[in-house]
Amino acid sequence: MQCLNPQCSVTLGSRSVVFRKRNAFFCSACHPDEGDDWREPLPCQICGRLVRTYRRYVAPVVYVCGRKCKVRHNTIHRSESRSRSLIVSHCKLCGDAFTSLRKTACYCSKTCKQKAYLRRCGIPSIEDCLRDRRCLFCLKIFSPLGKNAIYCSDTCRQQAYRRRRALKPFDNFDHCNRDV
Repeated sequence: MQCLNPQCSVTLGSRSVVFRKRNAFFCSACHPDEGDDWREPLPCQICGRLVRTYRRYVAPVVYVCGRKCKVRHNTIHRSESRSRSLIVSHCKLCGDAFTSLRKTACYCSKTCKQKAYLRRCGIPSIEDCLRDRRCLFCLKIFSPLGKNAIYCSDTCRQQAYRRRRALKPFDNFDHCNRDV
């Protein structure tokens, strides 16, 4: 770190006292005011270099000697404040215990979260869809292979289609009654 006095070319080493006035740093030979306007030197919290601050300004909470030490201190402080402990809680859907970084976590996994959402919306789960149901054509109870199955077999599906087709009125006879 260089002294801010333009006539001085002293590099402030680790053993020299740094006089800090706002963001200006001076060596002990050319600091602006000597006397009661400066506080007693305190060590930098990062590198240990002695730092004297200007008394007219509010005393700094963190004593650092320069920008590099300030950035290093902020990085350390930020990582300490972000480190959180794991919280043990129970899933609202399945009841299993799980750990989370957030206090507000309610579900142990994305699967439980999705199932709870579908339950709140009134959408049946896949287990509910695959329960035994009654065939719409022959009225037998069957276990569906998919969630949209309404007939027990292809035979019932085809017969239902033929019955619907036979009951459907023919409304397009215009092509037969043309006057040529």
